[in-house]
Amino acid sequence: MLTLTEELLLLSLREKKDGLGFSAETELPYALAGALLLELCLGGRVRLEGKKVVLCNPTPTGNALANELLEKIAASRKPKKASAWIESFGERGKKIQKAAACSLVAQGILREEEKRFLWVIPYTGYAAVDTSAKFALKQRLRGLALGGETADQHGLALLSLVRAAGMLDYIFTKDEMRTAKRRVEELVKDEAIGQAVAEAIEAVNTAVMVAATTAASS
Repeated sequence: MLTLTEELLLLSLREKKDGLGFSAETELPYALAGALLLELCLGGRVRLEGKKVVLCNPTPTGNALANELLEKIAASRKPKKASAWIESFGERGKKIQKAAACSLVAQGILREEEKRFLWVIPYTGYAAVDTSAKFALKQRLRGLALGGETADQHGLALLSLVRAAGMLDYIFTKDEMRTAKRRVEELVKDEAIGQAVAEAIEAVNTAVMVAATTAASS
């Protein structure tokens, strides 16, 4: 199973003139940081008390970047707000993006390609190897928002991150957007998800949007 970070990055891939490229949305780096924090929440490593992130279990996860965030939370002298961690790690969005992309390459979902900007400056691009992975993700999210399928915590977290990243139009058509947005709001408030998880998702989404707005205006 892919991590939230890997799933969000995979969904952000879009067709460009020179192949596939990641979303240029301002929110994406902060949404990736939010994905790391939600992975720690869903894994029982941290919890939110009010707006602050509190350590529950310092045991490392299988995600190196999530572990880095976990170590910093554990080393903090006092609990910080979710927004502080997301802003801090969101500034390192390129590093999170690169790590998630490398993991997708290792799993055979993407392939690295050497490209050149203006035919001169080299950079690493990506091509899809397993297109079914992204298609399955999109269908899963569409089923949650439009098909009445039962949402689990992981699926709802991903759907909410897609919304926070400004990427709902990557999943839904223009005519579906209003219904999709309303359904996301309803799902977050569903008692079956669990109050603690719902509060964490809402806090992370708000922090991502605030951080992205601040970055865009600075």
